[in-house]
Amino acid sequence: MNKHEHPETIELIHHVFTSRTKAWGEYAWSTLVAAGKVPADLDDPEAQDYVDHVITMAALAALAEWFEDDYDLSDFEPSCEILEPKFTVSPFEFGRYVEINGIDPYDDGRPNAHHAAKEAVLERTRTVARDLRNVLGYSKLFTSLWSIAYDESISLPPTEDDLDRTLNLEVDSEKGYRFERLQEL
Repeated sequence: MNKHEHPETIELIHHVFTSRTKAWGEYAWSTLVAAGKVPADLDDPEAQDYVDHVITMAALAALAEWFEDDYDLSDFEPSCEILEPKFTVSPFEFGRYVEINGIDPYDDGRPNAHHAAKEAVLERTRTVARDLRNVLGYSKLFTSLWSIAYDESISLPPTEDDLDRTLNLEVDSEKGYRFERLQEL
């Protein structure tokens, strides 16, 4: 993605993703753009599906965080907070999204927007993982995620050499564990 062509989207990526995961965030978003799942420009808070796309971006960030974490996704606490002013998500539109998508907005018997936001992001994380797997395949998705936490020498998109080195030449139990977790999403 080019900052000059998509400044608002790049700015949000740099806000949502950690310093270590920003390049992966750009790569993953570009992959979803190419697949027709999200727009290249995420710059109109009034757009009908803006909330949906913000949740998708937060879910990508959660996937990157979760990949190197040891929690089950249902117990994972994503750090991205989509209700921050940076996202300009209107409470009305978010409430509508929660209602339409059957997200449980209750925490301890009371409506809680932050709980609903977490649930929306976690639910979407599984979907974006499947979307990325369908577009990239397991091997390329795994290798790209492996680059975040374990091997910064991997390029994005991963080259054939990156795939071969990650999946065939340097196999260990940690890779097996991470690969299985990714397949379970």
